[in-house]
Amino acid sequence: MRHFSLCLLYLLFIAVPCATAQRPFRGGRGIWGAVRNDSLLTLAAIDEVRKEVRLRKEQNELVDALLVDVRAQFRKSFEGVNPFRNGVDEARGKIKEISGRFDVLLTVVLEPEQLERLQQLQLQREGLRALDRTDFQKQLSLEETQLEEIQKLLKAGRKRIQDAGEDRKAAQKHRAQLETDVLELLNDKQKEKWIAMKGKTYRFPEREGRSTNRDQPDEPDGDEDP
Repeated sequence: MRHFSLCLLYLLFIAVPCATAQRPFRGGRGIWGAVRNDSLLTLAAIDEVRKEVRLRKEQNELVDALLVDVRAQFRKSFEGVNPFRNGVDEARGKIKEISGRFDVLLTVVLEPEQLERLQQLQLQREGLRALDRTDFQKQLSLEETQLEEIQKLLKAGRKRIQDAGEDRKAAQKHRAQLETDVLELLNDKQKEKWIAMKGKTYRFPEREGRSTNRDQPDEPDGDEDP
């Protein structure tokens, strides 16, 4: 039954769109690389992550098809226009919207335990950026006053990190201090909840990406703002 459901999902949501999609793009980082994207599908594009989540062969094929289709959706959405004409925030919002739709499909492809582990890796990858997500804020039961103080810290901290420019040591120092300051605003129960939600610590590969015979979004390698 599970195999039949996966095949049906493929035919309805993936095979048809992919049949009309353009040839997989492999030249350059494009909009994916210019704006940080921590979607579940982005993480599932990494070979090592797939092994950690223990995807089966048929699941890998479905994820590959999703990656081809999401790339086509990005091309269609930004075709002929400057994605940053109205600023990075708008481009990031559009990317988040598209990625979110494909993440929903991905949750159907994965088993519950696989999805749980992938969500743990997503949280580890996001770090303090997770605090921008309303669903994560609710899971931590953050109060309005906490959110206001956290947003103030994040805004000031991100500016310090940006001002550090190419000085990576300074940026890392500011990043570590920002995390310490934010955690001080959480109570013990919230801290324990956050740690539990991250699961077992995973070390992401330094060069994240899949083999050249598959289509996937490229990911920034470095120290993006939290």
